[in-house]
Amino acid sequence: MALLALPRRLGRGAGLLPHRHGHDRQRAGHGLLPAGAGAGEVPRRRDRLRLRLRPRDDHALPAGLRLALRRARPHERHPGHGRALHPHRPGLFLLQPPLRRPEDARGRRPLGRLSLKALRSFKERDFRLFFSGQFVSMTGTWMQMTAQVWLVYRLTESSFMLGLTGFAGQVPVLLFALFGGALADRCDRRRLLLWTQAFSLLQATLLAVLTLSGTVQISHILALAFMLGTINAFDVPARQSFLVEIVEHEDLPNAIALNSTLVNSSRMVGPALAGWLIEGWGEGACFALNAASFLAVLWSLWAIRPRPSRPRQHEPALDSIRRGLSYAASHPRMRAALLLVAGVSLFGMPYNLLLPVFAKEVLHGGAQTLGWLAAATGLGAVAGALSLARREGTAGLERTIGLSAVGFGLGLGLFSRAQSLPAALLLMAACGWAVMHVIAGTNTLLQSLTSDEMRGRVMSLFTMVFFGMFPFGSLLIGAAAKRFGAPSAVLGAGLACMACGAWHLAAEKEAPQG
Repeated sequence: MALLALPRRLGRGAGLLPHRHGHDRQRAGHGLLPAGAGAGEVPRRRDRLRLRLRPRDDHALPAGLRLALRRARPHERHPGHGRALHPHRPGLFLLQPPLRRPEDARGRRPLGRLSLKALRSFKERDFRLFFSGQFVSMTGTWMQMTAQVWLVYRLTESSFMLGLTGFAGQVPVLLFALFGGALADRCDRRRLLLWTQAFSLLQATLLAVLTLSGTVQISHILALAFMLGTINAFDVPARQSFLVEIVEHEDLPNAIALNSTLVNSSRMVGPALAGWLIEGWGEGACFALNAASFLAVLWSLWAIRPRPSRPRQHEPALDSIRRGLSYAASHPRMRAALLLVAGVSLFGMPYNLLLPVFAKEVLHGGAQTLGWLAAATGLGAVAGALSLARREGTAGLERTIGLSAVGFGLGLGLFSRAQSLPAALLLMAACGWAVMHVIAGTNTLLQSLTSDEMRGRVMSLFTMVFFGMFPFGSLLIGAAAKRFGAPSAVLGAGLACMACGAWHLAAEKEAPQG
């Protein structure tokens, strides 16, 4: 665009003059006019600029521009580049800035347009409300999760108790998630979310009161973890399937990816804040702030006015669950994706329960080190979710999911050998990036393959295999850490995830794509 300033800088002596028609000739000293512009019009940058260039005066131009103009030939240049001969007047050239093409030879779109496309769901008022309220609440939730594992390790100094706490918090999802999905297909999802968030506020308040009063015991933590897991069994399927009611259907994959960005942005902020608060005020402050954060999501849900929902399902709950299981099992692509998530959740995801052990015994740090490790995972996951948000459609997504599972396992294996904080942070970010492609990518794939009638039940299956395998994985990795040490347990988890990813890649090649 520097060419646009040349007539003012070089003047007539440079051989570059405005081409004027009629009374526009009187505006000679006021800049260039686009072709076809009338009197009083302001030139636009995108318009073609018609300039008269005397070839004998080319030497008066700067060397770089002179070379560019000499190389410009109509038969060699892409339309919109360089100069071209005027069709009716010899010696008159059309000098025009390069026009941005929608995509290059490899089919890639410009970064600016793509960045806007990655945020397209924010055009919906209800999605903006949902996103903002959830971000505040999820930040508080990650603060509580970080503070809870630190509190358990401080009270017991036992890797197995960390695994048992994870089991207590996730086994209710395995038991009740299918009922939660059936309920999400039968009732008003917004109303259901209001109830689940209100009960979550109550759970966080009880944990805060017990901790701040100094009366908290490991039995209290286990019971409240079980309570929160039961709430999540009904909350997560409803929240995942609620997105289709606040965005256009074609924007659903983008909304899912942005929702994953939300969860992991809060995962980046929450643990870092928790580490700072634990050092200064103790775990109880984190629990209290989490309780307060639920007020934001309750307000946002109250303000949302979702689209008219699908017809309610009136079949018995057990028949509804049976139909959902049969629907997913009969779809090869859906079945393979769910099995991969089950494997990654069973073997890989419980690694974060051992982060207090790595922070204290391997990296010789404290609560802030734990916070940084969790925040690094969140940072990588945010980057992964944003890269998913830039995708258009689900072409090639299954292969990406399988490769990401292999990458996640490799990252865990390398992390288990890390001896310095910078290396550990880098590997945690890589693990976050890879596992986000597995989890959010599978979520997107399932919702793109699922009818609205079955959406709640399919998402309850996703919730069940993701969260429901976690408790057994927690016991497994806790027992392995007690027997062989935390680094060896995480190394084994990484190898198992790599095997799961390799299996999915083989299954993806055999599954029909219809």
